[in-house]
Amino acid sequence: MNKLYTALRLIRLLNERKKINSKIVAEELEVSIRTAQRYLQELQVLPGITYDENDKSYKLLENYRFEGTILSQTELYYINALFDFISRDLNEVSAKYIENLKKKIFHLNSLTSPVSFLYVDNVEFDKISPVLSKLEQAIKDKQRIKFFYKRYNRDYTVNPYKIVLSEGFWYLVGEHDDVLKKFLVDQIEKLNLLDSFFVPKMDVDKLLNSANNIWFSEDEKDDVVIKVDKIVADYFRRKKCLTGQIIESDLGDGLVVRFTVFNDSDFIYQIIRWAPYIEVISPKKYKEVLREYLINSLRKISDDRN
Repeated sequence: MNKLYTALRLIRLLNERKKINSKIVAEELEVSIRTAQRYLQELQVLPGITYDENDKSYKLLENYRFEGTILSQTELYYINALFDFISRDLNEVSAKYIENLKKKIFHLNSLTSPVSFLYVDNVEFDKISPVLSKLEQAIKDKQRIKFFYKRYNRDYTVNPYKIVLSEGFWYLVGEHDDVLKKFLVDQIEKLNLLDSFFVPKMDVDKLLNSANNIWFSEDEKDDVVIKVDKIVADYFRRKKCLTGQIIESDLGDGLVVRFTVFNDSDFIYQIIRWAPYIEVISPKKYKEVLREYLINSLRKISDDRN
């Protein structure tokens, strides 16, 4: 067996169940019976594992245990998400190195994580851990869920796609009434897994790979062109500060930069820290979005002074 991730899952199964067979492995790893049998035959070379001819099962010898040493499925999900998160701020060479390392550990053909990190901050993880566990199971099994959402004081039936950590808040990304929506996990109560399943209609992983905040959507993205002042231009030369950033021209006294946004909120989120040093060239719509945002902010500051 040359796939570390598969071997770890089999050992974890043995540790939890004490005895496994090809049917159990096929169900847990979502492979055919024949593939499961091959995995188990290869696993037999490890010390402490024996084969029982009577019921055609594999088990650990009595003195062999791996308590506390094998990562759980949930722990593997979060480590995988951390690898993805770290890669986003690295240069191309380092990001490729991280990707190769991740493949060696997880063999990603066998692992599709229901978790993604967009931005990490303080997290009240213990508060929502039970809900997250149920959501992870529903996402893995593509199982519909129903819950009460405190924020809007109503029930929702949702096809769950992904759990996202952004700005210190945990979100469930799911499909409701054929629309992709985000729900704050700490606002979810009375979560139930329904006896019905779904086929995903959209590639949420692809959306997340092109997002750097929670304001992503399934709509077409807009190209925005800005002029960046010389005083901050070097930051944009050294790394990608905006989503899909492309330097179209270096003017000497600044840069012309193109980037992509999902909507007004995504635009403001990305651009606000650079606002004193940029000029929106196109489209004019986003020049007005920024202008209105800044005017409203100044108005509130003026009101405070009065």
